[in-house]
Amino acid sequence: MKEMGDGLLLTFDSATSAVECSIAIQVATKDIEDLNLRIGIHEGEVIKQDGDVIGDDVNVASRIEPFSAVGGVAISDKIYRAISSNTDFEAKYIGKPKLKGVSQEVKVYCITSHGLPETDVSKVSAKLEEESKFNIFALTGSILTAIGVAFWIAVGVFDVSFGGKTEVPSIAIIPFDNKGADEDEFYAYSISSELISDVTSAGLIRVAGLKDIEKLEYQTLNYSELSEKLLVRYIAQGTLWKIDSVFQLSMELYDTKTSKVLWSESWQKAWNELPSIKGNLADNILKTLKVSTKQDIAKEPTPNTEAYEYYLRANYIYDKRENMKDTEIARGLYKKAIELDDNLLLAKVKLGGTYIETEDYDEAMEIYTPALKQAEELGDKLGVGNSLNNIGNVYLYKYEHEKALDYFGRSLAIFEEFGDKSGMGLSLRNMGVVHRNKGDYDKALDYYGRSLAIQEELGDKSEMGSTLHTIGIVQLYKGDLDAALDYHGRSLAIREEIGDKYGIGYSLYKIGIVHHDKGDLDTALDYYGRSLAIAEELGDKRGMGYSLNNIGIVHWNKGDYDSPPVNGLKAFARVYAGWAFSQTFYRDSLFQEIGYETIEDLLIDWENEHVENWDANNLLAKLATWQASDISVGPLYNGNFKMALKAIRAKTILMPCTQDLYFPPEDNAVEASYIMNAELRPFDSPFGHCAANPGNDSGFEASLERAIGDLLETKKTGMI
Repeated sequence: MKEMGDGLLLTFDSATSAVECSIAIQVATKDIEDLNLRIGIHEGEVIKQDGDVIGDDVNVASRIEPFSAVGGVAISDKIYRAISSNTDFEAKYIGKPKLKGVSQEVKVYCITSHGLPETDVSKVSAKLEEESKFNIFALTGSILTAIGVAFWIAVGVFDVSFGGKTEVPSIAIIPFDNKGADEDEFYAYSISSELISDVTSAGLIRVAGLKDIEKLEYQTLNYSELSEKLLVRYIAQGTLWKIDSVFQLSMELYDTKTSKVLWSESWQKAWNELPSIKGNLADNILKTLKVSTKQDIAKEPTPNTEAYEYYLRANYIYDKRENMKDTEIARGLYKKAIELDDNLLLAKVKLGGTYIETEDYDEAMEIYTPALKQAEELGDKLGVGNSLNNIGNVYLYKYEHEKALDYFGRSLAIFEEFGDKSGMGLSLRNMGVVHRNKGDYDKALDYYGRSLAIQEELGDKSEMGSTLHTIGIVQLYKGDLDAALDYHGRSLAIREEIGDKYGIGYSLYKIGIVHHDKGDLDTALDYYGRSLAIAEELGDKRGMGYSLNNIGIVHWNKGDYDSPPVNGLKAFARVYAGWAFSQTFYRDSLFQEIGYETIEDLLIDWENEHVENWDANNLLAKLATWQASDISVGPLYNGNFKMALKAIRAKTILMPCTQDLYFPPEDNAVEASYIMNAELRPFDSPFGHCAANPGNDSGFEASLERAIGDLLETKKTGMI
C-alpha cells in the first residue's frame, strides 16, 4: 500500500497470508546486521478519502507494532481469533494497550512459534501503553481503498535496503576553499550556497543545510567527522581559485561508508562561463549518486555573467550581514543584477526576501507579483513555484489565511510535479502553520503529518525534530496533554541524538509546560530547570527569560516563597524591556543616550528595578486588567465595542507612538474613527512604548504640552 520513511504499510487477502508473510520476512532477515524489524498486524477497513486515510484500523496496525520484539510479530485480537484454529501458529497474550483516539477495544498478542522472539513486556515503555511513540505515519498512512488486513513493518535503522527500497542519498556540500584573493571569497561562498540549494530541490536526496555546516569548524574536520556531525553519508568538497579572468576549480565526492572517492575532477572555466559552474557541479553530483531529477539542473540562471556576479556578491553580503547597512548594500547589488538581466528571477526572489525579513510586506509583494507573472511567461515552472510560495509567505505574515493557503497549495502542486521533496515539505508545513493560526488544529495536524512523512522519507532528523515539536504544540492547543507529551518527547529524543542544543532546550521547556498544565509542578520545575541550564550555556537570553518566568510561576502556584519571586520578576522585566522600546532603539544603540553602555546593562537595570519596586501580586492584577478590560462589557453596550466608543462625547486627542510595539497606532486609528470628537496625533519616536517617559524624548514632551493646551483652549471657548 505505502512505504514511508522507515515503515511499510501492506494489505493481504487474509489474516493467515499476512502472518505467514511476516514470519517469512523475520526468518529471512534475522541474520542481517543492524536490521531491526518489528511487525504489527491488524484486520479491518482501510479507506481512501480525499487522498488520505481515515478510520481506526490503519492507526491500530501502526500502534501495536511497538509491542513486537525486534525480529518478532505483534498481532491484534482480531488476527488472533482468525488464526486460532491453525495449529501451526502459537501466540502469547501481552495485554490491552490504551490507544488514544481509537474507538475500538484492542488486545495485543505476539507470535511465539517459528522461532520468533517473545515480547518482553518490561521493555515496552509506559508511553507505548498511553500512545505508541512510534506512531509516525498515522497522519499519512495508505492510499488504497480495501477491506483487508493492514500489515505494518517498522525498520529500526534508516540506511538499509528492503523490499526494493533504496537508501535516500544524504550529502554535505562543504563551501569551496577560496585559494585566491580575500576579495574573491564571495565566489567560493555563493557558488557553494547556490549549489546546496539546487541539489536540495532536485528530488529524493537529503542535503545538509549551509547554516548547519557553518556551525562547525568544518575546515578542521576530516570526512568521517563531517559525516558524523552532519548525519550524512557523502561529502563533497573542493577548491576555487580565480586567477585574472580564469577560475581554477577542483572537487571530489567522497563516500564515508565505503571510504572511496566516487568522483573527482579539476578543471578551468573562463570568467564568462561563471553562470555555468554550479549547474555543472550539481549535475555531476546527482549523476554520481544516481539521483533522478525532472529539472534541467545544468541550465544557466542567466547568460549575463556580469549580472550573475552582482547576484553572487549580493548573496554573500546579505548572508553575512551584521546591520541594516549591509542589507541595503545587498539590495543595491540585487537591483543592479536585475537591471542587467531582468529575467534573473533568482535575484528578484532574494530581493523580495530581504523585504520580508524587515517586515516590509508591501514592498516584497511589489517584487513577487510581477516576478510570478514573468516566470509564467518564461515557462519557468520552478520559478513559478518559488514565487507562489513566497507570495504565500507574505499573506501568511499578514494573517490573510485563505490567500496564503491558495498560494501554498499552488506551489505544492508544482513542487510535486518536479519531485522537489524539500519544496513539498516546506509547502505542507506552511499550510499547517496557516491552519494552526486559524485555529483549525485537525487540518494543521494533517499537513504537519504529511510534511513529517517527507522528512522521514529523506531521513532529515533535524526537520523531523522540529515538526514533531510543532505537532506537540498543536496537541497542547487542543488540550490533548498526553499526545503533546508524546510528540515533544519524540522531538527531544531526536534532538538529543543529533546534538541540537537549542532544540533540546526548547523541547525541555515545552515538556515542562505540559507537565505544568497537568498539575505536576515538581516535574515541570525539573524540565524548566534543565531548559534554563541549556539556555544559560548557550547565552540564549530569550530562552533564559522563558524558563525563569515559568519557574517563577510554578513556585508562585506552589506557594513556595518567603520573599518576592525574583526569577519571575526578572523574567518579566526582560520580556517587557524587549517590547518597551522599538527595533530602531536597539538597532541604532539609542540605549546609550539614556545611560546604558550595552543592551545587557539596560536589561539588568530593568531586572533590578522590578525586583526592588514591583510587587508580584500587583503585577498579576495589572496583567489581568490588561487582559480583561473592555469598555463595552456590561448591560449598557452588551459587548458592542463600536457603540461604546461612539458614546464618548468628550474632546479627545489620541497620541500613539508610531513605533509602540504594545499599542500600535493602527488600533488608535480605529478607535478615533468611532469617537465623535476624536483627533489622532501619532508621534514618531524610536523610544516606542517608553516615549512618554520623562527625559526620554523631549519632542514628545513638547507635543504633549501642545495637546494639553489645545484641550484646555477648547474648554475655554465652551466646546465640550
